[in-house]
Amino acid sequence: MKLWLILIAIAMLVAPTAFAHTGADSSAPNIATASADGEVDEVEAIAALLAHYHKIPDRRHFESVSDDARQIIFDISRDDEAGPFFQRRAMKALVNWPDAETFEYLTDVLNDETTDDGLRHHLLLVLANGYGEEALDTIKPYLFEASDPHLRISAGNAVSQIPGDRAYEMLTQALRAEQNPIVQSRLEQFAPRLR
Repeated sequence: MKLWLILIAIAMLVAPTAFAHTGADSSAPNIATASADGEVDEVEAIAALLAHYHKIPDRRHFESVSDDARQIIFDISRDDEAGPFFQRRAMKALVNWPDAETFEYLTDVLNDETTDDGLRHHLLLVLANGYGEEALDTIKPYLFEASDPHLRISAGNAVSQIPGDRAYEMLTQALRAEQNPIVQSRLEQFAPRLR
């Protein structure tokens, strides 16, 4: 736990200035910290990138810090001691490697009975933005079957981020089937995004 508190403190100190870069050059920021013997602490550097408050950096930025960036981010996403902020940021960062293993992991977390609804809301959008149409079958039960109307709204919002006829049809079908007037209203707002 102490390690994560130290990482958070370092990230808070490093992140605001490390990411203030606004020029046209999109090269990776040099935020890696060096120890007394000159070795870069890759976990701290990845944590600092995850703490970036404007947006999650791209794959190139993470891999410029460590060749093991993907594994480090997986480890952070699974580490309860990292705290919800870093876990969620890590899950969002994982779509920089949009392979089957990442998709399966994010889907498993979404569908896990012990996952809190706040994380589910987050993951619905992460999957939609990271995988597009491939995520529709995973999102569909939350759009049509979730007992919580807020999850149905989040699922509708996620579907509305995915371009294409299939997403539009799914959203309009959900709109026709929806009985809750608040959810209906929100789905009506989302549908035009796809046309």
